[in-house]
Amino acid sequence: MTQAIETHKTEMKTKWTVRLARAAGWLALGLVVLGPVHLWLIQPWYLTWGAKADEMNRTWPGDELSPRPASLATRALTINAPATNVWPWIVQIGQDRGGCYSYVWLENLFFADMHNADRIHPEWQTRKVGDTVWLARKDRYGGRGRVVVARLEPDRAMVLVSPSDAESISRGGRAQGGTWTFILDPIDAHATRLILRSRGAQAQSLAAMLFERLLFDPVHFIMERKMMLGIKQRAENAARAGEAAVSRQLSAIREDKHRPLARGPISLNETEMARRQGKLSTTRDTDSFRGATFSADLTSI
Repeated sequence: MTQAIETHKTEMKTKWTVRLARAAGWLALGLVVLGPVHLWLIQPWYLTWGAKADEMNRTWPGDELSPRPASLATRALTINAPATNVWPWIVQIGQDRGGCYSYVWLENLFFADMHNADRIHPEWQTRKVGDTVWLARKDRYGGRGRVVVARLEPDRAMVLVSPSDAESISRGGRAQGGTWTFILDPIDAHATRLILRSRGAQAQSLAAMLFERLLFDPVHFIMERKMMLGIKQRAENAARAGEAAVSRQLSAIREDKHRPLARGPISLNETEMARRQGKLSTTRDTDSFRGATFSADLTSI
């Protein structure tokens, strides 16, 4: 009996070993076949999603902090609102503020405890260099779920880096771990380009590079794209609400302008009234009317 049990255990171990070997083989084959397709065709698309050629090649705020990145992503979209109306949504990004406007359910699968705001909060409209932007609750991940503001140009750009890189930058160093930059580039008084620029770490091992290219970059694109669309939706909704309010005010003004005034009769010189009606033809006629007055309602003029 004991020998039969041992034989069964051995057979089960052999089966699982074979299955794992096959799975590893298929995975390796998939990486060999699909890896190049991903790296050469799919990755260039999502690394430059929505960006124009000049936006990809242009030097943006924060680029100087990571001059030799191992990877570079530039994504962009147009928001039909002025930059000053988009900026408040960027300033209040953070788990302890307005959230990240992305897939909350996915973020919270990793215990981020994220909540997205749908309005601008005045109490969250201050940012300065050195501030922490939380990407998860402070008590999660040993307090490491955060980035720090390294550069800040109001209504223009906010550059985020890791805490260790922020210390290095404060001493005149560089962001070895890369940068994550939010940029607003005005098109005109009513439209803005939102550009997100990600510059990867300057030096990476082969394992780290494969992890970033094959796993992190695709996931980051999915979350970042949703964030950009979330900012666009909120800024445009707020702009439309503002335009609607202005339209209502203008309509009220127009209605008030054409409403008859509730005022009593006014006294006009009868000579002037007769002149308006074409009744006076001589100076003597004019003199005969001088000094006489009569009342006329304003609405009859």
